[in-house]
Amino acid sequence: MATANQRLMGAGSLAAGLVVALFGGSPTLPLAAQERREIDLTAGRTIIGGEEYDFRELVAVDHERRILYVVDAIEPLGVMAVSIEDGSQIAMYGGGRGDGPGELRFLTGLSLSPDGILVSGGGVINHWGLDGTLIGAWRPGLREGSGFGSQCALGDQPVIPTATGVVRRGPDGSWTILGRRPGGGTPVGTGMTHVACLEEAVYALDERLARYSLDGRVTSVPLPPELVESSQRWREGLRQGVGVPYGGLFGSGTGGVVVVLPRFAPGDVFGAIIDPDTGCHTMLTVAEGANRRPHQLMGMYRDSVLVGESTVVERIVNGVPTPVMFDSASKLVLRPLGPASGAPCPDASGS
Repeated sequence: MATANQRLMGAGSLAAGLVVALFGGSPTLPLAAQERREIDLTAGRTIIGGEEYDFRELVAVDHERRILYVVDAIEPLGVMAVSIEDGSQIAMYGGGRGDGPGELRFLTGLSLSPDGILVSGGGVINHWGLDGTLIGAWRPGLREGSGFGSQCALGDQPVIPTATGVVRRGPDGSWTILGRRPGGGTPVGTGMTHVACLEEAVYALDERLARYSLDGRVTSVPLPPELVESSQRWREGLRQGVGVPYGGLFGSGTGGVVVVLPRFAPGDVFGAIIDPDTGCHTMLTVAEGANRRPHQLMGMYRDSVLVGESTVVERIVNGVPTPVMFDSASKLVLRPLGPASGAPCPDASGS
């Protein structure tokens, strides 16, 4: 029996013939049926965790090899490769501080490549093979690409977001424009645009979500209104009124893209799985009244979500016992997803 996510992604064949918005055109993808799925914060299993860990939101899930790549701030100069099945450490990439090949500083991006991982920080992208061999290290050096905060691999070449769109490194070392940002303008929080590469396209998320294809097409992908409204309320509640609109972007493992709200955004919604071909989406929620703040959605694996969970301790603040939560996570847990309400997107047969 197909899972809800597989049924959702099966709707992609219905999108054949949809008009594509090129280079700033208006979105043409419809918003289809909506399903809500609930993250069970009382069930699941811990992959890795303990007081000795300090996990940040730099995570990549290799579904095929069943490996989780994660940055532990206690050891900020490297990326841990961990077995999703038993939590055992498989490898450590990096280990030196600096800006030279294989060295790391101010880590900002972590993603998979066909033959290893890409890790960026300090304006440098390091590429390690699965065996720990350093394949390459690049500093894009682009005026419009300075300060990029993430990257991914499209084919065997890295892609980074810029203030005006997305650029890709060529085999000869040159960087070329893959596409311009739909609608133009500069995104809020330049340097904090999220990117995710799926098959033959890269998805870039700032206030908007867009798909950049290798053939030069740029498609605007509609975001669920509930996510947009929650993001706006989150930013309006900040003291300066400025904040990164969304907390993350990654693949679902079944062809969809997952957009994550900032950790402290209001409401019971963590994010949504979006079928980029149809706009059909599944909202990811927690039970009403559940405290979502110690939990951060970081990835997906099969029918579960990967949640980073922070330790909450009691401290005396102004003479009053007060729960205090750590910013980072002390453990990474797989939490199951269950149906909550609504209907999944139609499958390829239209049923």
